Amino acid sequence: MHESGSASSHLNDFRSIANQLKSVDISFDDEVKVLLFLCSLPDSWDNLVM
Repeated sequence: MHESGSASSHLNDFRSIANQLKSVDISFDDEVKVLLFLCSLPDSWDNLVM
């Protein structure tokens, strides 16, 4: 996600990628998806990620 990007747009992109991976039989547990999503947020979100 870019610093100026919206969180909802980033989440939609993330879900789209996860669905594409699932369609080729690559899936992740929900906990792993959450970790990947949180790690993909920009540094400016660090104080909100606990």
